[in-house]
Amino acid sequence: MAGVGVGVGVGVAAGVVAGVVAGVGRYSGEQDGRMNKKAYRVGIKQLVEFCCQRGDLIKQPQDAITAQQGIKAHRKVQKSRPLHYQSEVSITGDIASDTAILQLRGRIDGIFAELIPIIEEIKTIAINPEELPDNQHQLHLAQLRLYAWCYLRTHAIEHCLLRLTYYHWHTKKTSSIDIDTNLEDLDAYAEPIFLEYLSWLEQQSAYQNTRNHSIQSLTFPLPNSLRLLYASAPATT
Repeated sequence: MAGVGVGVGVGVAAGVVAGVVAGVGRYSGEQDGRMNKKAYRVGIKQLVEFCCQRGDLIKQPQDAITAQQGIKAHRKVQKSRPLHYQSEVSITGDIASDTAILQLRGRIDGIFAELIPIIEEIKTIAINPEELPDNQHQLHLAQLRLYAWCYLRTHAIEHCLLRLTYYHWHTKKTSSIDIDTNLEDLDAYAEPIFLEYLSWLEQQSAYQNTRNHSIQSLTFPLPNSLRLLYASAPATT
């Protein structure tokens, strides 16, 4: 595909990433004002889970943590942070291909608002961090990197520190991994993911167009009276 335009925040152009991506976006039912492109909304976590899953498809049973436990652990870690720490920071970013707009949405667990910001992702686990399967660890890092990409793009920042923090549910202890990164490296990391995702969306759109076109030539198999009855029936979900 041709190049992909990158917008951040409220659709302000913030540079260009050469290429495009595709995935499990939800069609928003909107026509974006930019050349009447279809707009698809997707959460960054869902995007990562679609494009970055690797390894065994069977989830490790010992890694199971309930959503309620995760929320409780997140709040405990966030409350332990200094005053300049910002919790639950919402972020957005738009990726434009020739035919579609991918509207990214997400929420960063926390940001240390320093000269070089530290962007933190908190994960609650039931096993020791060193026992965590590598594919799960890489998935967590991928989510953190895309959060950082959106944040740096939105705020026109070139450099940040990534912090992946694991909270062990049973021992109540935390351990962190820090990674120094910059916008150039994050652009190079994010571009293939966006390309894959937008490509998938365009394939889905092409399939749906073909399907809808083929339907037009079909003859309704029931008498006209039943056809009218079906046409007037309320839609089901």
